[in-house]
Amino acid sequence: MTNDRSEDIPKHIQQELLKNSQVQGDLTIRDITQIGTQFLICPSSVTPMTGKFGLFNPTKITLNIPCYADFVGREQVIEDLIAATSTTRTIAILGIPGIGKTALMAQIASRFEQSRVFWYEFRAELASLDDTLMRLASFLDSQPEAEGNLSATVQTHRLYRSSLIDLIIEKLNQADYYIFFDSVHHIIKDSDLGSFFSILKNNLQRGFFFVAGRYKPDFYTLIDEGKKIVKTVQLDGLDEHDIQNFFKKRGIPIEPEFAELIASRLDGLPIAIELIVNLLRESFSEKDIQALIEQAEEQVIDHLFQTVYNQINSDERDLLTIASFFILPFSQDNLIGAYKAILEKKNSHTKVSFTKLQQQFLIEPFKSNFYKVHEVIRRLAINYVDEPNNYQIKLADYLVIHAPDDGFKQLEAVLLYYDAEEFNRAAELVVSLIDMGLLPYHPDWAEGLLGKFEEEMISPENWVWLIGSKGNLAFFWRQYEEAEDCYRRMLKIAEKLQDKVAAAIALQRMGIVYHDRNYQIAETNYLNSLALKKELNDLEGQAQIYSQLGMLYTTQHRLDEAYIELDKGLKLLETIDAPDWQKQPLYGNLGILYAEQGEWEKAVRFTEIGCQIAEEMSMPDERAMSIYNLGLHAAGQGNQEAARDYYLKALEIAKIYGLWHIEELAQLALGKYQYELGEYDEAIACFQKVLEIQEKFKDRAKLAVTYFDIGSFYSLKFDYTTALYYYQKGSDLFEYLNTEEQVRNFLSNIYVLAKEVSVSQSILHSLKLLKKRLLANSPSYVLAKIYETLGKIYFEILHKDRAGLACLRQEINLLAQLERKQEQVEALVSFALIYEERENYEQALDTNTEGINIAEASNLYNLAGGLYYNRANCFTNLEMWQQAEEDYRRCLALAEQANDTALQESALHNLGEMYRRWNRPGDAIKSLESSLESSIERDDIESQIITLNNLGLAYEQLSQAQKALECFNEALSLSCQYYRKCDESIVLISLGNFYLVDEQPDKAKDYYENALVAARLAEDTNLEEDSILSLAYAHRQLGTFDKIAEDFKAVAERTFELKHYKNFVKFLTFGGKINLEKGEAQGSAEMFEQALWIAFFIVVERFSQCGTRVKPSFLAYELRQVIGQICDNIKETVEKGAVELAKGMYNTLLSKLQNPERWSEGESWIIDSLKPIEDYFTKQVE
Repeated sequence: MTNDRSEDIPKHIQQELLKNSQVQGDLTIRDITQIGTQFLICPSSVTPMTGKFGLFNPTKITLNIPCYADFVGREQVIEDLIAATSTTRTIAILGIPGIGKTALMAQIASRFEQSRVFWYEFRAELASLDDTLMRLASFLDSQPEAEGNLSATVQTHRLYRSSLIDLIIEKLNQADYYIFFDSVHHIIKDSDLGSFFSILKNNLQRGFFFVAGRYKPDFYTLIDEGKKIVKTVQLDGLDEHDIQNFFKKRGIPIEPEFAELIASRLDGLPIAIELIVNLLRESFSEKDIQALIEQAEEQVIDHLFQTVYNQINSDERDLLTIASFFILPFSQDNLIGAYKAILEKKNSHTKVSFTKLQQQFLIEPFKSNFYKVHEVIRRLAINYVDEPNNYQIKLADYLVIHAPDDGFKQLEAVLLYYDAEEFNRAAELVVSLIDMGLLPYHPDWAEGLLGKFEEEMISPENWVWLIGSKGNLAFFWRQYEEAEDCYRRMLKIAEKLQDKVAAAIALQRMGIVYHDRNYQIAETNYLNSLALKKELNDLEGQAQIYSQLGMLYTTQHRLDEAYIELDKGLKLLETIDAPDWQKQPLYGNLGILYAEQGEWEKAVRFTEIGCQIAEEMSMPDERAMSIYNLGLHAAGQGNQEAARDYYLKALEIAKIYGLWHIEELAQLALGKYQYELGEYDEAIACFQKVLEIQEKFKDRAKLAVTYFDIGSFYSLKFDYTTALYYYQKGSDLFEYLNTEEQVRNFLSNIYVLAKEVSVSQSILHSLKLLKKRLLANSPSYVLAKIYETLGKIYFEILHKDRAGLACLRQEINLLAQLERKQEQVEALVSFALIYEERENYEQALDTNTEGINIAEASNLYNLAGGLYYNRANCFTNLEMWQQAEEDYRRCLALAEQANDTALQESALHNLGEMYRRWNRPGDAIKSLESSLESSIERDDIESQIITLNNLGLAYEQLSQAQKALECFNEALSLSCQYYRKCDESIVLISLGNFYLVDEQPDKAKDYYENALVAARLAEDTNLEEDSILSLAYAHRQLGTFDKIAEDFKAVAERTFELKHYKNFVKFLTFGGKINLEKGEAQGSAEMFEQALWIAFFIVVERFSQCGTRVKPSFLAYELRQVIGQICDNIKETVEKGAVELAKGMYNTLLSKLQNPERWSEGESWIIDSLKPIEDYFTKQVE
């Protein structure tokens, strides 16, 4: 048993009823008693992978409703579709390219309150569920009834997609919203977007949503149409009436016959009508156009476009060509700039050409200041270019040069390069996009872009960087093993290419991967990277490494080394006059370093410098991290309210910019703040948000810890069922825990929870499964700790000693295999204490000796001293005085060598108590006084009380009554002053004993009564038993035992139920005395026989545990006490003149001891031990 202070030599009153002493408890190493939590430590301010800063702005393109000012016709279609929304919430508009799907849907959208309308157009290769959800979230956040920040929830990936979709649909169902999705034919079959539309179709309860595309989407079926869940409209061209109105609105009246021709030959296709309008404006007549239509038996639209194309001048053609190569909507300035750069034209009339193309509907307005070219026109215009790839490359080059900070323009350049099969340049740009910050906002786009490339498509010089970016993506998703694999491949290729720059970055990134997982590997990689950066004279890169090394050393508490590295980095950057943003991480890490040293003023100053730089340089990530660190500094100084405010501010920034890792840390810190206030529900709420982030990223190591923490919070709320649920979820991820501290803490909490009977079997089952999983691997420290926890549960909760011993011995064997000497010795300490608790002194002595041999051979002198101390306690219990004295002396020498004053004090105390029992009170007083002096210096009140009590007993042995009373009274005063009720009960018994021996039973009774009150207040059943036994002796002398008879009987019965057999023997023996005094020979004999019976089996059990290595006087202690009490009682009865009564009780007792059903022939020696009583009777007769 591993309590901090045990009740071993003996338990308060085990030597004899009227003598009370206390030996301080055994040295204990391991204690599993506290609910604990694993809060993340202050993170390192590690610079980005490539040293670049920037955000991929997710809101540069806002896809508003397209503008179709000249829309005409289809009024009946529009009215029918709007009417259909009253019964059907999903409407699909399908049709061929150029039929007018987008224009029709935009016209429908314009009929509703615009603040409630959401419009989204899918584009080839950029169809993204994440982007769709993000824009829907931004739309919902813009509504007046919006609560919270749904956009941040999407950007931070806090929820699984399924949960996120449910949340968005829940928000959509709170009001009437009108949702429009254009160009859904770009959605890949069986994709997550298709699943999203299926869920939306089935769960939208208010408002409606339209989709437009070339063919029927996969997300609905004919059954959905039959049930009117979805309405499909196959869009036809304009009829003759609408065609006439179309021309009329553009100021060109036409004949009905011409409108009929367009309707019949061109199917009323709006894009074809637009081309005819252009020709009519260029002096073509209806007959000319009719002739063109008649000549073009097929591909009429192509023929019409060719005619239109021939009518515009060369500048207009060139401008239209460049516009057709843009994939995303463009501004006028973008187009004109690209036109001039690509074609090297300095024409000052370009804006005029742009306006004319607009008027001819060849360039369409998309939204304010943005334009696009219809898909059909784009295809036709590009067909006139001899070398389209050349144009794509030149446009991509232009975007790269002129819009380097615009993430979406760079993304468009990647697609242009890729379509032109310029894979190397596309790959270079993808790497740059990843560095710009594509990952935090569009990880699916990053994954899609990186997935386009295979090693054979690009040069090794580009593949080395692309594989590094794949590692960055894996690192973002916290797939650390995959990230490490990518970086190792990057390093291998870099070494083959002799590319030292790439090799240095690969090593640096491997250092970052291992930064929080294995500091030795991280350090090696950082140092190797540093050497390469020195060879390359990369001063900025060197400063990054110094910063990362400084943070690594800080987390390892190598604080002097940390300062040296950070100072080197800062001085290096100052030497080259580097910009402040490069210094920012160094200032932040210096702040963390000074916080570790408790130098709060410096910690705050450097952190604030870093925060100011981050704010001035628009670095929200670094700013939020600095504010979070300021919160840690405030908490370190005890200002929890200020810390909370900092955490909330960091959280606010994190939500605005989608910085999930900052939000994770801030929520952890806020959860810890609530935990320390005892607000467990609020703490759980914070940690649940952390859980959502970690579940999204499948960060198994952190998930395991967070599951454990939430389980701990529920345990503190006494909700053990929910606590077990979270512990079991954490247990499923147990192998992913990164540190031994996390392992120990989890198992500690599991043990505490297992004490609840309702869940103990479930926990045992879970641990067994975990053990089985671990057994499949090589021996490990984790497996050893599993065995330890199982052993403690078997021993202390389920009371299955054999299974518990087997588990704990297996723990020791595993630690020996792993050569973890200190843990092995600590486990042996606990193992020996279990044997000692069960009075199996033979095994306790052997185990302590085993531990001593290992500890001394491994120079673990402090542990060796503790083991000598525990072994000496065993010898003291066994009354093996000389061996005990030798071990206490060895313990004192080792404790002095290790400067362990607490162990010295305990050894002195127990040495003194051992001398007192050895009947050497003078030596006892010397040791006890030395121990008392030490406990006063350490201000250890409990030790002072125990030592004063035992000093009183020693003085009492020397018949120095006054000094004994002074010690007892001082001990009593301290126990009352500091409300130590257990100690108070012990001292009161000692005082009662003092006065009972002094033949003052009235005084003794008062002290015993107060001892009983104190014991019951402390709910200490052992002390309650001791107190009432002592009180019974006082009342017996006073002749008033009947006053407490019922209470005495109740405590005696409970003593038996609790299996406190040693004390129960005393209750039986006392009962025998009382019955004999009352003249009840039969009742007295029954009590004495039961006392002998139980005392005999105590001897049997002790012999089986201790063998012949101990003194017979120890083995038969209780039995000798009972026989002695029987003899004394008979003698007292005879001296009172009741000889026949004494003989009657004796003969009845002999008769019971000769009962073969209860006593065997081999136990007749007990009868022989009573023979002197017959001799006594004979002498009385003579």
